[in-house]
Amino acid sequence: MVFLKIKQVELENFMIFHSLSMQFSDGINLIFGENSTGKTAILKILYASTKAISDSMNQKKTILKEPFQKHLVQKITGVFRPERDAIGRLVGRKQGSNRAEVEIFLEQSDKLSFGFGNRQVNGIDMNAVVKNEIEPFIPIYIPPKEIISATGNFTSLYDEFHIEFDETYYDLAKLLLRPLKKGANTKEQNNVLSALQKIIDGNIVQKDNHFYLRKNGGELGLYQKVIENFPLLCI
Repeated sequence: MVFLKIKQVELENFMIFHSLSMQFSDGINLIFGENSTGKTAILKILYASTKAISDSMNQKKTILKEPFQKHLVQKITGVFRPERDAIGRLVGRKQGSNRAEVEIFLEQSDKLSFGFGNRQVNGIDMNAVVKNEIEPFIPIYIPPKEIISATGNFTSLYDEFHIEFDETYYDLAKLLLRPLKKGANTKEQNNVLSALQKIIDGNIVQKDNHFYLRKNGGELGLYQKVIENFPLLCI
């Protein structure tokens, strides 16, 4: 049984990418570049894929192709919000028929591979599904628009109305409202928390379904924007 760690992603004809191959280090990875160059698209396809893996994992900690394929289509369309919810709208635009291909390489030579054509609506073609048993995990995507201060009301609004936010905001809001898990944090969790606390120069505390920012050496204040224009994916 292994932890899910992404080693490499390859995209072909996916959104603005004609061809992309990106390798990742074992530690924290930073993706930076000019505006409209596809940084968020990379994070979102990794998030949608890993969230589908997490949601499809059975009690034996393995992935079954059929339910996973359904979860993956739903999550990709929920995260990217293509026109008319047609997954084929995410294929790179060119005249005639075209296909997008996505490959995500994991540890122990495992990988996830799928593709879809520009005329497909709610289906994809699975080429390879994760085979190894994986330790349960929850991917977390922190979007660039601030959502934490609105968490208390956001989930009920999202459940009942069509609002212009993709599912990354909804997923994060649901996670924030969950009670704290029993037991000590892992070493990796503590490392991530320590890094985030340095970035925001303080820490976030929860009280009555509201979140507050306690600045180092300062008072407790209502949460303000602390990460702006930089989406963050933790797996």
